Amino acid sequence: MPLSPYLEFEKNSSIALPTHFTQFISEHGDRVSKLLDLAENEDNIFISRDSNWMIAANVESRDSKSGPFYLPHVIVIGHDGAGNLIAISENESDERVWVVDFDYINDYRNPETLTIDWNHEDLEVYSNLILFVEEQIELLSELDEDWD
Repeated sequence: MPLSPYLEFEKNSSIALPTHFTQFISEHGDRVSKLLDLAENEDNIFISRDSNWMIAANVESRDSKSGPFYLPHVIVIGHDGAGNLIAISENESDERVWVVDFDYINDYRNPETLTIDWNHEDLEVYSNLILFVEEQIELLSELDEDWD
């Protein structure tokens, strides 16, 4: 899977992707491609390949302090197809992946600082991109079998 959309995102957004993200794309692009094939290559699902979409999603998540889309300290990398965003930490040492459910995200937000408790036990979180992608592949494969 080519890195070019992610390099373009970094160049045009002034947001640096963590090394673990670009390394994951370089080393496990075949797994991401499999996931996207199972998702019928829907635009921006799970891990977007569209730098313009990623820029727009991250501008919205960083500039809308009054709304549910305000997601400080994370980078939006895609969505789950049901309106929830997929995000990673901008912190180089934090490899977690979150599925941000906007029906509940404000339950985890401090109303004074607007920050989110990213460690809240009810958030859907994966310890790294590999586990996230593998679980999505497994779920979509099971759904695919059910449809056959």
